[in-house]
Amino acid sequence: MPDCWAEASRSRVTGARPSGRALCRRLLWVGLWLGLLAGVGCGFSGGPSVLDLDREQDFHQELAVGEELILDVRDPVPGGYELAGAAFDPVVVRFTSYGTGAATGARAGRVRFGFTALTPGETLVEIRVRPTGAPEAMLEVYKRVLIVVSAD
Repeated sequence: MPDCWAEASRSRVTGARPSGRALCRRLLWVGLWLGLLAGVGCGFSGGPSVLDLDREQDFHQELAVGEELILDVRDPVPGGYELAGAAFDPVVVRFTSYGTGAATGARAGRVRFGFTALTPGETLVEIRVRPTGAPEAMLEVYKRVLIVVSAD
């Protein structure tokens, strides 16, 4: 146990106030631990970036090669549409996942598309819909995301 802890503990027993130096050391240790815990819980885990595709139709996202991106969209079914897939350049990004529900981390009424950046470049990802039961010819662009992939 560091001396500052022992001095602070003794002062608690005797009722004396810890010295300024001991108090500073103790606060430093507490601050370091809190910073470490906050860092672990705030994104240093290396998980994929999640882009919420609400409020607008066009989005932009920058990724490095190897990074993952999750596109989180509102399910269009309640509005009378169904998802009809996504268009993108498979040289720049790889489609890795599609799903709904808690198993994918999506909230109720949401759909998630997963991509991994493969090579430097850019691609426009278009998430497409069509009126429920309509033929393929009636495709509409629901959301667009310009993904720019850099080498680092």
